[in-house]
Amino acid sequence: MRALSVILAWFLLGPWLWAQVGDQPNEQQRPPSDAWVIPRAPVVSPERAVATMALPPGFRIELVAAEPLVTDPVAIAFDPDGRLWVVEMPGYNREIVDALPVYLPEGEKKPVVPDGKVVRLDDANGDGRMDRRVVFLDGLRLPRAVGFAAGGVLVGDPPQLWLCRDTDGDGRADERKLIADDFGDPVDAESSANGLLWGRDNWIHNTMYAAMLRHSNGTWERRTVPLRGQWGITQDDEGRLFYTLNSDQLRGDLFSPHYAARNPAFAQFAGVNIQVAKDQRVWPIRPTPGVNRGYRQDFLRSDGTLAEFTAASASVIYRGNNFPSHYYGNAFIPEPAAHLVKRSLLLEQNGVIEAVNAYQGTEFLRSTDERFRPVFLANSPDGALYVVDYYRGIIEGYNFITTFLRDQILERDLNEPLWGLGRIYRVVDERGPLNPTRPMSEAATDGLVSDLAHPSGWWRDTAQQVLVERGDQSAAEALRDMAFSHPQAQTRLHALWTLEGLGLADEAVVVRALADADSSVRAAAIRVAEGLMDRASAALWDRLSAIASDPEPRVQIQLALSLGEARSPRQEQIWFDLLRRSDHPFLVDAVLTGTGGREAALLEGVLQQGLGTAGRFHGEKLLAALGAVIVRSSEGKAADRVIALAGGAEDHPGWVRQALAEGVERALFPSDRPGQTSLASGIAPERLEPLVRSEDQRVRAMAARMVSRLEEIRRRPAATEDTAALTPAEEKLVATGKVSYLVCAACHQADGQGLEGRGPPLVKSDYVLGPKGLLIRIALFGKEGTPGYPAMPPVGTIGDTQMAGVLSYIRRAWGHQASPVSPEEVGAVRKEEATRIEAWTNEELDRLRNRLQR
Repeated sequence: MRALSVILAWFLLGPWLWAQVGDQPNEQQRPPSDAWVIPRAPVVSPERAVATMALPPGFRIELVAAEPLVTDPVAIAFDPDGRLWVVEMPGYNREIVDALPVYLPEGEKKPVVPDGKVVRLDDANGDGRMDRRVVFLDGLRLPRAVGFAAGGVLVGDPPQLWLCRDTDGDGRADERKLIADDFGDPVDAESSANGLLWGRDNWIHNTMYAAMLRHSNGTWERRTVPLRGQWGITQDDEGRLFYTLNSDQLRGDLFSPHYAARNPAFAQFAGVNIQVAKDQRVWPIRPTPGVNRGYRQDFLRSDGTLAEFTAASASVIYRGNNFPSHYYGNAFIPEPAAHLVKRSLLLEQNGVIEAVNAYQGTEFLRSTDERFRPVFLANSPDGALYVVDYYRGIIEGYNFITTFLRDQILERDLNEPLWGLGRIYRVVDERGPLNPTRPMSEAATDGLVSDLAHPSGWWRDTAQQVLVERGDQSAAEALRDMAFSHPQAQTRLHALWTLEGLGLADEAVVVRALADADSSVRAAAIRVAEGLMDRASAALWDRLSAIASDPEPRVQIQLALSLGEARSPRQEQIWFDLLRRSDHPFLVDAVLTGTGGREAALLEGVLQQGLGTAGRFHGEKLLAALGAVIVRSSEGKAADRVIALAGGAEDHPGWVRQALAEGVERALFPSDRPGQTSLASGIAPERLEPLVRSEDQRVRAMAARMVSRLEEIRRRPAATEDTAALTPAEEKLVATGKVSYLVCAACHQADGQGLEGRGPPLVKSDYVLGPKGLLIRIALFGKEGTPGYPAMPPVGTIGDTQMAGVLSYIRRAWGHQASPVSPEEVGAVRKEEATRIEAWTNEELDRLRNRLQR
């Protein structure tokens, strides 16, 4: 995929003609060095393509399928019978050929040709090479995912998620049921919902989709989760989820993502969407100038190779049994812009996972073919590693292509042909076994239970899913025996979750599992117990209380999270016990995700019971967070109570007052919502009088800082008060900007609320609603990053009218009533700042705001 929206969809990059892309500023042009030897990039046969690939000794890569048997593949999945299903997306980037603008006014936009497909490939003679193609479903627009559930095939074709079945045995879908109509954005092909991974917890997980799904008793359940990731999702043996984000090769959820979304007043949890890989370096085998930002200093090395990830795609945690054992559990991440697949080792310490490069100066798989585009990796029934190659010259979204990349494309004819090719390979260790395939959908129940102990993760995952969906409770005794006594922890874990999926995980099962020798099983047992907590016996609560002293971080954090599902008088006491005993940095977040409107009561409990000297580490963080949530989400007495306590209304230690004062400041000026002061603008400085009069010097200093900022906000012109009606010309400008904003929404979201790690919120943003000159300058030259959000690059290559349109739209959307921006105003600022090159710093923008408001 492209080096996606983290960089160029950040704000405004909008429509222009493929053949008429305006030049980048001269200062940003960096012509290829004379030292670079850039080979031509003709289409080569699959057999010749294999010869361009390099692997570690002992491995080989084999062709599984190629055009015309398969074309434009972007994702694959194996069904319970081991058959290979492929998502084909030929429609991506077709607009390049037609030289169309990115987004035309509504009514003029050319419809996407519905020629996407889901096909099944069969290997008739078992030699590993596919030789038969069956089109299961066609007429799709930009399909992105395929999976299996409820006796059918799940197909994600944004914005629809379909459950399809072949009822007459001809291989084609003749029944299609709509499961969801919000499954991604049909416009943005590169930042839309995908995944459909059956997780260890019997839920179906996705990326770029705000829900996890579960089919149970004929109905579909959904739980809200944060938007995260971008393309592809995978899991380890414990069911922890991993995914990629363009220039961020591996992120992950150490715990179920739904916890991070269940408390609207505290929508954060450090154990979800963490950066697993901090080192983003890559080592291509050939020069890679065909990247979107190759003109930037240090984006390419002196030899012309890409320095760091820019288009990380669908990764996989390898869980097969063909590779040597030390490869098991490693992460493999494709980088199609550099024509390689990286291998990373996952190291765990204190409950946190970090990925480190398996090699220095080289990669697991590299190719000298510029058209080799590995975009999706998968575990397989045979135990090998499957690689999906989109095999295209262009993978950057046409609406994001810079002049630099355009010139690279035309120089080497990378746009010819644009589509119609594609390959699927498998990487095999020549020393390891390859599992024979056998159908599992109709396998005997006892055989499926045995498969939960298979050395390959694909077989264990599939056996668990088939057993759960079959609902055969005759497996209960065998599953209990396996959950309690099997020597392999990963098998005991599968057995426990299979019992949960069958509704057979009662108190007796949970209590036994809570005593397991392996911490991953104990943590899973705590989560399974959530369904029992509302009716749990005293014995189960006693066991959960004892677990608070468990030394393993994953157990401690899971207990704190799962207690949030309970409504028991014992819940709060176990939380306090955890906070006293553990110093894990995730713990406070885990507690607060589950308080859900009970923050004021929890605050009183903390003040009454105290956390002791050992609990001060968490106490400061907990009190600050509680104070922020209460002030931010409540009005009147509860918020004033926090302010009074921070000011010293009761006799509490200084660190308690200071932590609460910090919480008040966080609520008024949240660092995780840069540019937003919607709460602060409604707070009178006089309301902070208890802090101003505090005897605590640090509290008074914080109060002075807050009052000063509140008074500054009070003095600012109220941009939202301009409610003058738009002229017809302005209405047209805003309407055009609304269409262009669809590109920006990949990061800032359609509702303007932003997305952590991608783009900050625009709703009620001072940058959006403040002086127009400030907003224009940010758009022209970019700005430095803020906590939780990367730097914004310049997007000044778009025209004055288009920029004015999208800026006007965000100043009038989501309840905003700020005056529109005219093309003339954009042009004037562009001329005034003609000599500027670098992005704005936040400090510069603060000074500039003051000057523009005079």
